[in-house]
Amino acid sequence: MSVVGAVLVVLLLAAATRLFRRPKNVPPGPSGLPIIGNALTMTSSDLYWTLTKYSKTYGGIMSLKIGPKLVIVLNSLDIAKEAYIDRGAAFSKRFMPPAVKYMVGWKGSLIFDDGPTWRERRKFILSAFRDFGVGKRSLEQRVNEEAGYIIDAIDQSNGQPLDLHHIINNAVSNIICSLSFGERFDYNDERFKELLHKLYVNVSSISLGGIVHVFPFLTDTPIYGYMKTNFLSLVNFMKKLTKEHEDTLNANDVRDILDKYLLEIKRQEDSEEEIRFKKTDDWRLVFELFLAGTDTTTNTLLFTILFVTYYQDIQQKVMFEEIMEVVGDARRPQLTDRPNMPYTEATILEVLRHRPAAPLGVPRMVSSDTTVGGYFIPEGTGVFLNAFAINHDEQVWDNPYTFDPTRFLSHDGKKIVKDDRVMTFGTGRRACLGENLARMELFFFVTNIFQRFHLRFPANGAKIDLKGTQGITLKPLPFEICAERR
Repeated sequence: MSVVGAVLVVLLLAAATRLFRRPKNVPPGPSGLPIIGNALTMTSSDLYWTLTKYSKTYGGIMSLKIGPKLVIVLNSLDIAKEAYIDRGAAFSKRFMPPAVKYMVGWKGSLIFDDGPTWRERRKFILSAFRDFGVGKRSLEQRVNEEAGYIIDAIDQSNGQPLDLHHIINNAVSNIICSLSFGERFDYNDERFKELLHKLYVNVSSISLGGIVHVFPFLTDTPIYGYMKTNFLSLVNFMKKLTKEHEDTLNANDVRDILDKYLLEIKRQEDSEEEIRFKKTDDWRLVFELFLAGTDTTTNTLLFTILFVTYYQDIQQKVMFEEIMEVVGDARRPQLTDRPNMPYTEATILEVLRHRPAAPLGVPRMVSSDTTVGGYFIPEGTGVFLNAFAINHDEQVWDNPYTFDPTRFLSHDGKKIVKDDRVMTFGTGRRACLGENLARMELFFFVTNIFQRFHLRFPANGAKIDLKGTQGITLKPLPFEICAERR
């Protein structure tokens, strides 16, 4: 029996070694621990800094292990384009982080699904965004109105130190909520404040590759149970909203994207074509639009406020002067003003480059064996796009760690120079479909705030940290400002 036991142990160790070792000729990377691989590294709150430092050692493409799962990280612009554009067919599948999959599943997901159903759903959302005014003047008034609520909320501080996070988070959320299910929420709505807080906690504390993704069942334990509880609260909220829409649906009065989606479900059910949009998944659409459209834009706007308050010359000498010259103080900004406000646009672009909201993108998975950068990438490998490393690559950018909006301006400072090297919204077949909405919100919220207020940090306040901290998204650490009316 002792001989049999020894043989079994040897066989188990051999199987484990085979399961957890890297295949031959895959990209290089740091060694990990037995069983969990590099999961502890992937849990870091400054993971984007860590992986960017690794890129100096391992190059434009590297590999890691999350438990037995092999993942690669694309750290350079040429490698990212080779993978996502030249070999886009092999790199268009999504990799859903195991803990998220364990908590909410993947069926019906706009973000993580694949194949014909995903293509139809993406096409539907892009069409719905156009129908409800994204990038058009029909949405301009709605965003400007929400900006008015921001101004009113800031005014109530009377120039005293103020943490803008809740105000900005609610405003940004209200735009995607009004588009998705036709409702905005008062900034003092306790129920909605609690939901936003739960979303914030989850995206702040869940990494894209930490220990919880090696052992997803940990979300059923007291250690990580709050994550599942928070997600289920959001799911139940969206399911309730969806049921209310179903009960009041009127084909002659399409109020929002959810109405349009429910009508498309009904149309497919009544037709003889293949049913791709299912009623059991209808809540998922607004759930994921809410998740994707709230935290990322909130953090980018907060980073913009942080940097423009930190660099007073940008705020006063250029942005404010430009806003006064083009818009003045008697009216709200308009979409037609954007081409005439290159420095404001360049400042937003520089924030998007400098502090990408999703510094590792949304993970993908290789659908078939392929090669990138001369390395073998086996089917099933997870893929992270290190947007932060690409946006700060010294081979691509001059002084990449310097905050400098003029890098996006023409020599005379009068025009924006488009630059497809910025990877903040991804690239290829699965680039962010909310990019136009995010850019529109950023322009209107930024111009409205700095049109009305001069922002400064409180005297003798805490030391300002421009670095930020990372969960799923990158967010600034809490900070306060004092807002003085212009």
